[in-house]
Amino acid sequence: MKCFVRGFVGVIAGVVLFAIGYSQYSDYTVEAQLHVWCIELEEKAGEIVQLAQKERRLVDVSRKVSPYTFSVSSGVRNHKILDSGAIFVQGGIVDQILLLVPVFVDPEVNWEAYVGPAKLTPSNCRNLTPRINEK
Repeated sequence: MKCFVRGFVGVIAGVVLFAIGYSQYSDYTVEAQLHVWCIELEEKAGEIVQLAQKERRLVDVSRKVSPYTFSVSSGVRNHKILDSGAIFVQGGIVDQILLLVPVFVDPEVNWEAYVGPAKLTPSNCRNLTPRINEK
């Protein structure tokens, strides 16, 4: 009986350690993927900043910047540059969403980043994504 209890406690401890380690690894991989997306978007963000500084506003940006294609390995399944200059990206391991929003304060452009897993998006907001992409 003593061996059974030790074995049972060992198994429980292993399961707990696995659960903690797996969640930490999952967070790390999502964060690493978002980091890669941001690196890939640096040039496009710079193009948006130059446009905003030249025109002194952020209007019709999507029509004035060149299209962007992510590398196949990035895991992006959906992305769009909006007229406001905001960059919307969705995909990855847990179907995360990255929204980069430029804030123009003449003569500078600062970027605000919003990140979250798509599964946390409220159901009444999920239908907005296809509408954004159709424009």
